Amino acid sequence: MTRSVITGLGAITPLGNDPDTFWQNMKEGVSGADRIRSFDPSGMQTQIACEVKDFVPTDWMQSKDVRRLGRASQFSLATARQAVEHSGLDFGSLDPTRIGVVFNTGGGGLDSIASGERRLQAKGPRFVSPFLAPNAMPNCVSTLISIELGITGPVVTSTLACAAGSYALLDATYHLQRGDADVIVAELVPEVVSWSRGALGELAKYPLRDPRVTVRAIDVAELLGVERDRYDAILLDVDNGPEALPESGNRWLYGRAGLAAAFGALRAEGLLAVWSAGPNRAFTERLRAVGFEVEPIEVRARGYKRGTRHTIWFARRIS
Repeated sequence: MTRSVITGLGAITPLGNDPDTFWQNMKEGVSGADRIRSFDPSGMQTQIACEVKDFVPTDWMQSKDVRRLGRASQFSLATARQAVEHSGLDFGSLDPTRIGVVFNTGGGGLDSIASGERRLQAKGPRFVSPFLAPNAMPNCVSTLISIELGITGPVVTSTLACAAGSYALLDATYHLQRGDADVIVAELVPEVVSWSRGALGELAKYPLRDPRVTVRAIDVAELLGVERDRYDAILLDVDNGPEALPESGNRWLYGRAGLAAAFGALRAEGLLAVWSAGPNRAFTERLRAVGFEVEPIEVRARGYKRGTRHTIWFARRIS
């Protein structure tokens, strides 16, 4: 895939609270700056700002949600609902695991932090809202959208100041391109290799001393990117699930392109095994999409019927 399409728009801005008003004011050169309304700026050297004006949150959410949510979260949900409505998409007819949310922010719920601090100082900790923590987190803007719209695919938030919106479009495109929303031991951290040859090695009976084992201090993604038809088995350890662990630099490894690379690195009938802290239907479908025969297995952390449940995917190259 080389192109992505914007199917719907939403806008909550100082120039208007819907896309049409925003665009019309842009064309007419209307300024979004005005005297600050959200608090009394008297006595301050600067008394103007580009604030969102005349926003009615109950147009987009229930009154109880308005009381619980910070202003940034209210804006995010309103714009998401606008965009979905504008697109004409029927989410009820789509697989929610194949729909993602990429919603960036310049800083998140800073107003919630400020109001919580004032209440803490004035009345004490018992009067601080339990919703302060989730509202203060920048990723509240995307997780709220996923909850309210029933989306269970990738959910991502980055805090990138003025570039946040542009990067949201880029990140969303990368997810679409990777197909996220449709014995050689490779160790990236050299210290882990040293530990495994030292104190940790004794606990595991020194597996790295086995003459059949080769250790390379390299990102496994680099190996899979160049090897072809070499391995009988590949094991990937994913800490909290395919959507939660990877950094941006190697997130592709768990997308369609990375799994295709693993498919190519395996010999015929070779096996890719991926451990995760929990199940992920979208990841299962992604494995099948690149040609694997997939069997997800639920296992216990501490043997039969003990400990938390984990998931291991066994994906066999069948051609």
